[in-house]
Amino acid sequence: MVLGQLLKEALSRISKSLRINYGLIDTYLSTKNTIKMKTPIASSISLERLKSYEILCPSCTESEIIGAYHWNLLMCQALYPFIHSAEVALRNAINIAIAQKFNTKDWFDIVIKDKVSIDILTNVKKELARKKQFNHADIVASLTFGFWTSLLKKKIYRDQYNKERLWPDLIPVVFPRYERKGGDDRKNIAQRFEEIKLIRNRLFHHEPIWKFKDSISPESCIAELRRKFNDIYKAIGWISKSKQEHLKKFGFVENFKEQCTKEILENFKHS
Repeated sequence: MVLGQLLKEALSRISKSLRINYGLIDTYLSTKNTIKMKTPIASSISLERLKSYEILCPSCTESEIIGAYHWNLLMCQALYPFIHSAEVALRNAINIAIAQKFNTKDWFDIVIKDKVSIDILTNVKKELARKKQFNHADIVASLTFGFWTSLLKKKIYRDQYNKERLWPDLIPVVFPRYERKGGDDRKNIAQRFEEIKLIRNRLFHHEPIWKFKDSISPESCIAELRRKFNDIYKAIGWISKSKQEHLKKFGFVENFKEQCTKEILENFKHS
């Protein structure tokens, strides 16, 4: 009985000690790894969101992180015309090419065979039907970017035994300025537009547009963002040289390159 009581008291003391020590450790880690903001704007953004910006702000000062956050908004604004152009150019080029191949603009029921795309198409039609009368152009404009990239990616649309297959037959029509190199051109094109889709989703979900897997410093983040921009701009040119030229003519190319620099980032951080 006495031994049992002594054992119980010993376990209690150990448990209490562990709680205190772990509590101290947790408190220490939280003070070391959590950004502490005093300005009112921090609560409207959230500390979890702002923590990502430590990569751009090694010193982790409050004013620099808030500045870097707003530089990200500037970069989203600068990149938006290219994301917009890539998405619209892709869907229109694919739509026109398929309509010509099957000699009908109402090609969805002929071509679309995978369940995910069928479900997307069905939901779009239901949504349009609730609002107004609609036509083929309304459907095309309402379909997600992922719907169009899946046509490039999924096996059914390149299967040689599928008499309604799209690829590689339509590559010269949809991507007339793509330089074919003798490899798997469809795969290369699909990968490029998957990357564009990921950046597009990051932009529309208000994530850091500059944050990539191998970005570990302000310089590497900016360099990778500039590379992604060049990839997007080149992909637009695969579809339409005219669209590429107009983006340059109206200053969007120059604007992005001027804003996506270490100097502009530092200006925001120290404003």
